Amino acid sequence: MALAKALIEIVSNKDVIPVMFNPNEYKINKQVNYGNIEVQSIQSKMLTYQNGNPRTLSVELFYDMDLCYELVSGSHEDGVKKYADKIMQLTILGKDEMPPLCSFKWGNLIFTGYVTSVDESFTRFNSQGIPIRAVINVSMIENYVPEDNNSIQNLAGTLDDLYSMMENSIDWRKVVAQIDVMNPRKLV
Repeated sequence: MALAKALIEIVSNKDVIPVMFNPNEYKINKQVNYGNIEVQSIQSKMLTYQNGNPRTLSVELFYDMDLCYELVSGSHEDGVKKYADKIMQLTILGKDEMPPLCSFKWGNLIFTGYVTSVDESFTRFNSQGIPIRAVINVSMIENYVPEDNNSIQNLAGTLDDLYSMMENSIDWRKVVAQIDVMNPRKLV
């Protein structure tokens, strides 16, 4: 079985930026936010879940166009700079006032989002001063799209129901259970 090659794909036009060598690792981070609720009858505040932040991906990409690679792939006037420039373009605003939505794909990982950071280090040069080796650190933030669009469309009705019930109810837990909302703070 062939080794899966990592790549970055621009979602809108399916352009592909190849990754020359598969990364050694990638990191995915997910953070959530908690708030405090003051209750007079206990010593400390109670924690309550507020919301989650989008996942982030960090990956180090390695590009090397040393002599042995040149023999296989042909001429490379721009060295690795052409790949670095394409990756840096993923941070530039497009026609819709947003950077391009892109996907990092490798094996069974498909991470779709926006590039938030690019850090390029050029570490080797040919005799003409053209960079032939680079380490490029890329960070992305996930573009989360809910699978169930009905939940977003029904939010307005849920808000109206919640407000009307809250006006006439003292026990918010009963109200929330009745309309099946896990965190009413998200609705406001």
